Amino acid sequence: MTRRLEVIAKCNDEVALVKKQIKDINELQLPESKDNIQRLLPVAAKFDETIAEMTIPVNALVQELKVLSDLIGSVSGATGCGEEDVDGDPDGPSVSFDVVQGGRNDCEDLTHAGDTPYSTGVYGPSTDMTTGTNPTTIITGNLGKGIDTRIGATGTFVAQEVKDPVPSGAVNDCKITSSDSYNAAYPGHVNTLFSARRTTLLGLISAERSKRDNYMNSSITHIKAELLKEYVERWASVSGIDFLEKRKSTVEGIKFLAEDPNNESYFA
Repeated sequence: MTRRLEVIAKCNDEVALVKKQIKDINELQLPESKDNIQRLLPVAAKFDETIAEMTIPVNALVQELKVLSDLIGSVSGATGCGEEDVDGDPDGPSVSFDVVQGGRNDCEDLTHAGDTPYSTGVYGPSTDMTTGTNPTTIITGNLGKGIDTRIGATGTFVAQEVKDPVPSGAVNDCKITSSDSYNAAYPGHVNTLFSARRTTLLGLISAERSKRDNYMNSSITHIKAELLKEYVERWASVSGIDFLEKRKSTVEGIKFLAEDPNNESYFA
């Protein structure tokens, strides 16, 4: 057999093998991954919805703290109640509203055949499942999306600390009054020291976040980890088909060259 015929025969054998490999992936591997993903997505969405619902009271308390912080900082200087730094700015920890997010990977896209399943060019790094506002709105169409569920932050403000001891001549002795903005929004705490209510709210926020985070880490974390596994396996199938299709085109191109009588001398 001449070199030319050997090349043609080898090309025919490899094209047949590649076609079989593509067929096996399309008929066996890819459908299994797709089915597993479709089985898990509704479950993930339900767990995400619960996490989103548990975030609503967190942001309600954060909003309450913000209203109180605005009141604490409403008067500056010697008669003010809020602690200030050396530049005269509010002093205290930064507090934010929570946003439930799904961390994204490109392998969630059925058509992604890039070099890695973990890139973030298709969807970006995350997708919001709630608004970071009060009242918090659940974005139902985004529930279940992503390769994990995480908590982002938005609307950051300074939860200004209260001067201790209360300065002489401080407005209303740094207490909530019946006529102030905090009581108008959250009645029932008249004559409570700003510092006491602030401490209570920070504790309530921490407790609600811990309850939500513990639930999240014991539930959706496992579901999303399994989804990531399935997304990566599906990407491997899609990427494999893409590679095989390109290989088939290359081999068919070589075969075409070998079969062309005008190229016979090159294979002598």
